Amino acid sequence: MAEIYVEPFRPGQEMLVAQIHNASFDEWARKLGKAYAYRKVMPQEVLDWSQKPSNTLWLAYLNGVPAGYVHCRVEEIRGRRKFFHLLYELTDPDMGQSKVAVVPGCRRKGVGKALLRTTLEHFRDRGVEIATAYAYDDNEAASALLSSLGFRHEEIFYYKNYSQQEPFAFDSVYAELDLSKSLKDVRLNPDVRVRTPREEDLDALIRIFGECSPWVYGAKPSAKEVLSWLHNSRAKVTLVAEYKGERVGAMEFFKDGRIGIPGVLPEHRRKGIGTTLFYHLLKEMQRHGLVKAVADTGIILRDAIRMYHRLGFHIARRRWAWIKLM
Repeated sequence: MAEIYVEPFRPGQEMLVAQIHNASFDEWARKLGKAYAYRKVMPQEVLDWSQKPSNTLWLAYLNGVPAGYVHCRVEEIRGRRKFFHLLYELTDPDMGQSKVAVVPGCRRKGVGKALLRTTLEHFRDRGVEIATAYAYDDNEAASALLSSLGFRHEEIFYYKNYSQQEPFAFDSVYAELDLSKSLKDVRLNPDVRVRTPREEDLDALIRIFGECSPWVYGAKPSAKEVLSWLHNSRAKVTLVAEYKGERVGAMEFFKDGRIGIPGVLPEHRRKGIGTTLFYHLLKEMQRHGLVKAVADTGIILRDAIRMYHRLGFHIARRRWAWIKLM
């Protein structure tokens, strides 16, 4: 009978965790490529994870052989009342899955279940009342594992102790477009001018980030933060939308084909500005020789999903939110 042992991470095990991570997520890296932010991690990154506040890593051994690891974080949430939440950390916040990793040769032997059960019991005894994990809808092994431990997939999940109006967790949608083909004909707003950003756009971009994408730098981003975004070496092109002389939106794409969407200011939505900006961004991606565009959004952002369909994207997969009440 297989013997499985789980222990907390210790400094000096960074190389071991990196090797487990890279072996475990290699199939997703090969299947989805860099657009989904899969890449090999280095030992220093693992050490950095372990040193972040409230983060813990756990290793599993199968008959004495390193077989898997999990990375999780406990956070104090102040909603309608204070509570503690256990998050199984993601390979990438926007594109990735939870870091519940088992090397291929040790799968279907209870390793993943032992890692999750150990951490759930450990943190439940320390006052955690809800746990979340994330996995793609085409990750059948993850779905089976999480279901077996009492997690429920919730497309949009409202937690009474958090808020009665705002969802606590929800699915994400990943849409893809073949850029080797001609773009669909769509109605563009002729009053929108699309161009690259300039120094004098900074104040407008600060507002766009704060109101359209507050999860990036918060509701009041600093000039330094927005400038760092503008100068990000991974970005190939950033475009700004002007409407009747006002800067009202911004978008970008990265070298890997992923689209970044700071967004369009709320008072200027439903005017075709986002579609016009998005269309010009896709044309620019084609000019740069990219063959596929990948966009992501939360399932709650129905307007964004409708815009993807309007421009010819297809929904390639979803990232499911899995919830367990402790």
